[in-house]
Amino acid sequence: MNNAYQVLEERISEWGTSNDETSFAFQTVKGEPEKLVLFNPRAEVDFVFRHTSDLDHIINNGRILKGFQRGVRMLLDKTGNGHLIIPQTTTISRTPPISERAFLQVVNMYCFASLYVAKQILRHDMWVAKQRDTDCKQLLLQMIEWHARFVFPYSNLVGGTI
Repeated sequence: MNNAYQVLEERISEWGTSNDETSFAFQTVKGEPEKLVLFNPRAEVDFVFRHTSDLDHIINNGRILKGFQRGVRMLLDKTGNGHLIIPQTTTISRTPPISERAFLQVVNMYCFASLYVAKQILRHDMWVAKQRDTDCKQLLLQMIEWHARFVFPYSNLVGGTI
């Protein structure tokens, strides 16, 4: 895998991107090397190096990965079976537009939860404050997702969600 990773680094340099500022290397949960390259605010490429056993498992399972539904390109296939996991057509999931009622409900819940956290902190009830803080963050995340979908309706969201 390290050899493939080095080849990728060379290709990224050829494409004219600055590796220090526009790419991030990390490992997946399974420990596989992954590299995210940002070409501009609306174009990013996520390179993942998978073991051939993962490819075999996906083929035997008969399900195309959810993230692949938005489009995928396999750059290197040592098995010759890679075409079996690439969807014939791509789909972009469309979420229905948010209603004014749903928006106001989330905003009001966020305001209430924020005040409730402050109230519980003043009462020194930290466990309740922590739980309501988690609620606040979930509501804030929902508002951020709605904003992102409005500003960048065709953005590449992780797994189709933020």
